[in-house]
Amino acid sequence: MTRERAGLTDPAAGARPEAATAARPAPRSRAHSASFDDTAETGGLTSSTTGVEAFAPIGDEATCLHWLWTALYAPDGVSTVCRHCRVMRRFHRVTRRRAYACDHCGTQVYPTAGTFMQGSGLGIATWFSAAWQLMEGDPNIAPRALAEELLVSYKTALRIKRKLEEALAPGSADADLLERLRRDAGGPGVAAAGVPARERSSRARENIRAAACRVFAARGPSATRIVDIAHEAGVSSAIIHYYYKSKDEVLLAALQWANEHTSSALYELRRETRDPVELLRRTIDLAIPSEGVLRDEYVLWIETWARVRLHPRLLAECAAMSERWVGFFQELVEEGAAAGVFEPIAPPAEIAQRMVALSDGLSFRSAIGYTGMQVQRVRELLVSFAAEQLGVPPEALAER
Repeated sequence: MTRERAGLTDPAAGARPEAATAARPAPRSRAHSASFDDTAETGGLTSSTTGVEAFAPIGDEATCLHWLWTALYAPDGVSTVCRHCRVMRRFHRVTRRRAYACDHCGTQVYPTAGTFMQGSGLGIATWFSAAWQLMEGDPNIAPRALAEELLVSYKTALRIKRKLEEALAPGSADADLLERLRRDAGGPGVAAAGVPARERSSRARENIRAAACRVFAARGPSATRIVDIAHEAGVSSAIIHYYYKSKDEVLLAALQWANEHTSSALYELRRETRDPVELLRRTIDLAIPSEGVLRDEYVLWIETWARVRLHPRLLAECAAMSERWVGFFQELVEEGAAAGVFEPIAPPAEIAQRMVALSDGLSFRSAIGYTGMQVQRVRELLVSFAAEQLGVPPEALAER
């Protein structure tokens, strides 16, 4: 994710496009009420505004919403980091809202929040169609002609065009998004269902990686068969063999998937707070294998370590993943020291290495069930060490 979405709990979001397919302007459908989200703010576009029912390269409103969800939050279509739980969770679609809710705590995520369409009562398909008209049709299209294409009023079309022109401007937070829409919508390999072949391939890989992570963590690589992963992913074994040559390659892919989601969670933390102490406290929480994907990742690390000597690719990937954690901690220590909040007793790079080494060792013990290594005890030890290394009061890092 490359932009801030401060309004994750704002149901007034518009929609963010991803893959599409036809190289021609999307055909119109019969008008529908734009109050797709019954709680949407209008943001200047009234909820009585009408618009097209579908953007042909992607599909209807529900399909466009799901596409946004997978593009921005959950590549496997199911799992993402819950901002409330602060761990990876499974989510489900919320009825009659443009939202997905955490299965565990109910926190809702609106994929359309934080985009140039936020606050609009228009449907996602209408925005997609409008963007496509400006990018691949006529960028100078008159508002009245655009209104006819979108089945909206002249006033609404004028506002849509102005908003999209801002979004298309160089340096805009949405420029990359719209360029991706242009690229994917005009690409070859359109499926009968309106999803590009390369997009289907990407989603299939993500689904397989997520399923493999769950199965490997639950059974262990030795007891896991390709057919088990296929069953969990809802695909045939042949599909998995098409993407991966061996079970070890699937194991590596699963470990990468878990680590990518943890990295995403760390990135989200940086966007949510710039306070070094609070960031350190919450980073410690993420470094502990409490449950869900975070715990699965540590189990996979353990299983992978047993194989690295025979598989150089596994060794290189494990080293790269560890270095990402070190880099994150080092940057955190440097920023805290520069702000006068931390008083490190050693160079930031060295403290980062110490933190990751201790975190890995204690977390591995906890993940495999060592006596006395419950999650709470691991956290206490990490907090004590961090406070000592950085001159921070331990109570400032207490769990909340």
